[in-house]
Parts: sequence; C-alpha cells; structure tokens
Amino acid sequence: MNILLGITDFKDILFAQAVLLLENKGIDISQIHYICTKKYDKIDSTIAGFYKNKNIDVFISSSSSSGKIKNERDYEALEEEVFKWYLKIISGKDNNIYAFIGGGHKYHSLALQRAAFLFGARDIFHMFYDGERGQEPKDINEVLEAIKNKKLLYASFGEETGWPALKYLNSNSDNIRKDILSITGAIASRSIKHVNEYPFECINLLPAKAIEWLEAPLTKKDKEWILNLPKTELHCHLGGFATHGEGLDSVRKAASGKIPDKKSIPYPDNWPLPDKTIDLKNYMNLGDNNGSYILKDEGCLVRQCELLYDHFTDQNIRYAEVRCSPFNYASDDMTGIEVLNVIRDTFNNKMSEAKQSNIRWCHVNLIIIATRKPNEDKISIIKHIGLATAAAEQSKTRGRCKVVGVDLAGYEHKETRASYFEQDFEPIHRAGVAITIHAGENDEAEGIWQAVFKLNTRRIGHGLRLYQSKELQRSVVDRKIGVEMCPYANYQIVGFSPMKNHETEYPLLKYLNAGVQACINTDNIGISKASLTDNFMLLPKLLPDITRMQVLRLIRNGLEQSFIDNSFRNALIRIFNEDIFKLIFYHKQ
Repeated sequence: MNILLGITDFKDILFAQAVLLLENKGIDISQIHYICTKKYDKIDSTIAGFYKNKNIDVFISSSSSSGKIKNERDYEALEEEVFKWYLKIISGKDNNIYAFIGGGHKYHSLALQRAAFLFGARDIFHMFYDGERGQEPKDINEVLEAIKNKKLLYASFGEETGWPALKYLNSNSDNIRKDILSITGAIASRSIKHVNEYPFECINLLPAKAIEWLEAPLTKKDKEWILNLPKTELHCHLGGFATHGEGLDSVRKAASGKIPDKKSIPYPDNWPLPDKTIDLKNYMNLGDNNGSYILKDEGCLVRQCELLYDHFTDQNIRYAEVRCSPFNYASDDMTGIEVLNVIRDTFNNKMSEAKQSNIRWCHVNLIIIATRKPNEDKISIIKHIGLATAAAEQSKTRGRCKVVGVDLAGYEHKETRASYFEQDFEPIHRAGVAITIHAGENDEAEGIWQAVFKLNTRRIGHGLRLYQSKELQRSVVDRKIGVEMCPYANYQIVGFSPMKNHETEYPLLKYLNAGVQACINTDNIGISKASLTDNFMLLPKLLPDITRMQVLRLIRNGLEQSFIDNSFRNALIRIFNEDIFKLIFYHKQ
C-alpha cells in the first residue's frame, strides 16, 4: 500500500497536489495521513470529493504544537508527538511511505524528516511551484494544468531505509525519543565481536541495562516472561497429552463411536515434583487413560490434536514437532495411513484457522515413532519406518503439516541400541528423512555413541549421560547434534539434585558451556503434568545459576535443531528476533 504522510496548517490543496504529482510518476496513493497544526473541522468539500473519486482514505490528526519553539523542550515534545504518530501508521507493516516535508512550520518538517530517517520511507519529497509568488494552484484543475506545463515540480530527497529495530517500537511508550536513544546508543557501543556473542541478533540493539538483566539468574518471578517468549517444542508425544482431568474428559466426549470405559490412573504423590523417582514403565502407564486406549476413535483423535494445538498457541510455541505412532491407533475403522492423514488434516485445519483469525499461530510438523520393545520382533518398527518414508514423499507442500523425521524411542538397553537397527533405517537415510533417537536416558553413553555413529542421528532424546564421555560430547558438538532435554520428565524418571538421595546435578549447564546445542521440551505434557513454560521454570530449582540469556540460547538452539529447511528457519528467526526484542525492551527490569 502506498501511503502519503505530511503536516499542514489548513492547506488541503497541498496533499491533492502531492497525490497528483505522485500519480504522474506512476505511484497511486491509497491512504493519506496528515497532522493539522491549526483548529480544523473538515476537509474542503471539493478536495474531499477528489479523494473519494480516487478511493483514497484520509486520516487527520491534530497537533498540540503550532511549531513555534521557545526552548529545547518544546522541540522535544513536538518531535515526540510526530514520532508516535508516524509509528502508529507504519505499525510494523511493510507499506510504502511517501513523506511530504513541505507543509506546516519548519520545525514540523524537521521532525517529520527525522522520523522518516529513523523509521523508513520510500521517498521524502518537497514540491515547488515554478511561477510567480501568489499564483500557486488553488484548485484541482489548476494543479493539473501546472503539472502539464511543468510548473509544479516534485523534488525527491531519496529513500530512507530506516532502522529495522525502531519500526517495532511501541507507539504508546511514555518516551519514544528515549527508547530510540537507548537502541541507537546500544548499537554505537557494540563492536563486531558482540554480533555472534548473543543467542539472538536483536540483543545487540538492547541497552546495557537490559543485557545486564538477561545475564542475571532466572527467577520464579520470570514465569510470565517465559510464557510470552516465542518458543519451539521438538520432543512432544501426542499420546502423552490430555491424560488426566478436563482435557481427558474433553477428548472422551468427542468420541464418534463407542470407546472403552474411563480409566482413572492417578498421579503419584506430590506430582509433578515427587519425592522419589518413578521407573519408565510406570511413568508411561500414567498415560494409559489416553493414548491407544481411546485414540483409535477418530473423534477422540481429532479432539486430542485440536487441544494440543490450542495448548501450543497458549504457550506461544511457534514451531512444534509432534511425535506419534499411527499404527498404534489403527483399528478396523482406520488404517495406519488413515490415522496419519487425520492427524495431519487436523493440524492443517488448526493452523489455517489461527492464521485467518490473526491469533498466535504455531506451525506443526510430525515425527513418526518407531518404538523398541524388549523381546519383540521389529515388525512395528519396520511398518512405521515404511510409513514415514512414504509420507515424507507425499508431504512436499510448503506451509502444511508434514512428516519430517523418525524417532527411535522406547526401551533403552544394550540389546536395543542403534546398531541393532542399522539396516532397518537405511530407507530413511535414502529418503532424506531426519532421525532423532532416545538415548542416554536409561542407558549409558555407549547408547548415545551408537545413535551418533551407527544411525547418524541428528538429535538425541534426553542424552542425560552424554557427559560421561568427553570424547563423545566433543563429537556431538562438532557435528552440531542437538540434545532434546525434558526437565520434568528427566527429574521424575532419573532424578537429579535437589531430589532426596540424588546428588547428581542436571547436566544441562555442562552441555551449554561445552557448546552442545541443547534445547528444552516437554516429552509428555499430560503424563509429566508440565507445560513447556513449566519445564523452563523448573530450571532455577535444578540449576540456580542458569541465566535468562542462557534461556534464550536454549530457545535459539531449538530453532537451529528443528527439522525444517533454511528458508523457513530464517523466517522463524526473524519473527523470534522481533518478538524477543519487543518483549525485553519494554520489560520492567
């Protein structure tokens, strides 16, 4: 959209001239915004009719200043007024702004030109009449005649790209000028070495006080800040959601047919922060209220996906990879392929609704689970690998939910390590599908080693024993292999300090300090009874020294480790930078 901005006292004809001069240059104006410096009731009726015929919307704002300046504070107030007005108009949108600086008092023109310099304009221009003084055009016909005879001239001062960070300042801020000085001063004080020092590029635009706040430890008071941060979720099991309470009731009510009677498997005492650990089998049994017990019903499956998507948007998760085992939900009514299609279609519908409603949106992709079980053949794993290979080939449309990976999950033991499945995963490698492997949660570092070197995994699920081998940890860093950590599930199943009789420190900080691209996830939201925000907020209990800056590093690692192409990743990085900058810049520290 082409928008004309300017300032005037009561000369409506000036903006009609500007519209016609721009039109003569092939630029059609859709909106006019101008500040009137004198008391002004309405546009001249002839000019108003002209705008109506051109389908131009006109917005007039009044000014508290006539432009006469008595001291420095008068000009600062005038500039503040113009800056806020300018910001409200551009409001983060990608419009073409044409700033006319020939109207109003000279100080108004100066403030408008400075606003265009800071916030950007497609062109800054003036207009000149090449004729006798006092003979300037008074109506539309005279303007057209003057343009025809080249008496009315357009003088361009050129484009201003503006400072990208400034375009997203809050126009309702108490002091825009102060905000601008904070950002420009921060940029001036930083050197090139800082560019790669911080997890997000926008941090280089923040004032020193904000960076000091980020480098301080995360506290219990930061929960709302964590909730509002844009986040990724890379390790989330579909069947482990809505396992208890209202969520489970909602899923059951959505049944399209007869489903088994409701189970009531309770949480252990003091859940989600138990006094002692629970073994993996009993942990997974907490999900038996839901999962394959009721998700073979299409209505229940759809509702499960809908509720999970709503949870993602409530948590401000902007990208998620949901893990599922379609053949586990297959029945006489739905094949494994049909189950997968239902899951994809539901997430696609929810994504479309979110974008159309301009609410928080989350892009969801899928990871197919290949589950290892003790003393069982590989048939289930082979079926899910085949499904993932076929589905990845069918899922080529950009912006849609698709299968992006396979997760080798389930029982960890020396008899079920990655080398045992080396040949089975060859089709996945040949199809270019990413692999993540549960390793190092209930097995030693050797399980991680085989995941890395036998199956070339791109991510490790949990990886809690990676620190046991410095050489392996170095290889994980060098290969940029991600580690998906799930604090609540890790605390509940394995146990870490400060749990009674558990002195081992949660290894997350060790990994970050060593350069491991670790990220925070939920694992099973319903079973663990913990959202992604809850998982972040558990960190100060496990690691009192963890900082807010390290939280941002964990979020950036999630972006870098997502199974997406670079084009989409870069788009998400831009969105995260914008949101994080605004969230921190206006946060009361």
